[in-house]
Amino acid sequence: MATLDKSLRPGGYLVILDNRDNAGVSLHNSFLSKDFAVAQLYHYGFELVESKDLSAYRYLLVLRKAAPEAPKPPVYAVSEGQDSIAVSGSDSVVHIGSLDSFDITPSGIAAGKLLLKALTDSDAEAARAAADLYENTIPTENFGGEYTALQWVAEYIAGSEEARRELTKDPLAAEFLAYLAADDYKLLKNYVSRKYKLDAPGLTVEEATDEKTREIGIVRRQALEDFILFNNPRRESWEKSSRIMELLPLKRGDTIVDLGSGPGYFSFKFAERVGPEGLVYSMDTKQMHIDYLSELAKKWGLENIRASVSETDGFEIPAPGSADVVFMCSLYHIIYAVSSQSERDGMVKSIARALKPGGQFIVVDNGPVDQGKLPYHGPYIRRELIRSQLEAYGFTYERADQIIPQRYLMVFSRGASAD
Repeated sequence: MATLDKSLRPGGYLVILDNRDNAGVSLHNSFLSKDFAVAQLYHYGFELVESKDLSAYRYLLVLRKAAPEAPKPPVYAVSEGQDSIAVSGSDSVVHIGSLDSFDITPSGIAAGKLLLKALTDSDAEAARAAADLYENTIPTENFGGEYTALQWVAEYIAGSEEARRELTKDPLAAEFLAYLAADDYKLLKNYVSRKYKLDAPGLTVEEATDEKTREIGIVRRQALEDFILFNNPRRESWEKSSRIMELLPLKRGDTIVDLGSGPGYFSFKFAERVGPEGLVYSMDTKQMHIDYLSELAKKWGLENIRASVSETDGFEIPAPGSADVVFMCSLYHIIYAVSSQSERDGMVKSIARALKPGGQFIVVDNGPVDQGKLPYHGPYIRRELIRSQLEAYGFTYERADQIIPQRYLMVFSRGASAD
């Protein structure tokens, strides 16, 4: 937007050719509402001159850079009873950006170099320096996920025996360390070196250039990134996960589906809450997460966890209509903005099938916040959009709670029309 402003003379034109939705069908599974584009561009100083549908799937917009007067606000015809979302600035209603956790910055690279040296050389001084740099970076770059996890690893390497015992007193934190520290931190060293564009230790030229090897490496890196973000021992400090657990309508003997479980951060909490007489169905599209979760559940003797791989267009549980709760954390923005219409329809229908009458669908996701607002940034979706869409699918909205400025929890119940 800044470069457009510099490039266009006052009164110059911005012409947009893009895809429109046609009853759930669009070109390349991608579309943008004309009204939304016009509304957002108004906040950047543009006003609509012409709007034309070129076909069932394409449209053209002509906008003018307002000069010298302010642009005229767009006017929309809203049907009676039609949902609307009030947005007063240029923020979107849904934002994905990158499916990676965050952008790579000079400070992140510098901390990564120090951590890699600490991992490779068992260098406590480098580890302390990495931990200090993360401490300074987290507030300024607004990353509450991976950086806090990597800082935890650095503090463990630099810590005394007493400090290490304190850091790993939570069993899930101890397992987090055990997984990353296996084979002299091989997984973590490769992850940090590749993600932050450092020299990958032990990587041959053939491994670095072979397409199949690179593809496998990307999949593994993404899965490991998820593992670091999901099971981060410092997750409670920024997310207030305990508050989420307090708000869940979950009791002993209940059945819950942890949809998008990852490596099990919430699944293990659910297993404790519902007790041996309850059931936790852990579902994720990544086999590596399900393997890890299953092995840890077996190690801990948790027989009330059933972990399996789900598809992008839905899942099945052995007894449809038996779940008291379906829980989804940091996933709905993906289902809305990345999945196809058919995948989204299939996933929501599978949620309705899994729930018993009156069962509840819990959505935890992120909303937009002002830049620089701690402790998290990344993809988001406005909760008004989720409410409107799920009500259209036949769910009944119950309530919403704000966990932290970025994170909210929404409760929906399964209505008869959600079948």
